[in-house]
Amino acid sequence: MSNQAACVCETAAVYEGVPVFFRAFVLRRELGAGGYHFGGATPGMLWRAGDDDEAAIDDLQDRLRAGDRLAVLAWYKVRFPSVLAAIPMGWQRREFLNGVFQAYDEDRINL
Repeated sequence: MSNQAACVCETAAVYEGVPVFFRAFVLRRELGAGGYHFGGATPGMLWRAGDDDEAAIDDLQDRLRAGDRLAVLAWYKVRFPSVLAAIPMGWQRREFLNGVFQAYDEDRINL
């Protein structure tokens, strides 16, 4: 695991629950699309969790820019544990991350 993956802020806001739109993607096994839409919704979800600090999004963007999939997954595990728990291990998590990276590439993950 990279150093970045291990260095997730201990005071990070945590979003409890799984948004309905994301549950639908999980049930339909469309995790790539789910990751894409959840990635784009990440800044708003952080705001709802009480984290309106740009540093959290900057941290995620740095991990995405570096292409560090484990670090991105670790970031989401800390801040959105229920969402990650809803995604089965294996190819589904890879598809979720593919969608998140696509959202980043299309400049959808920003404040």
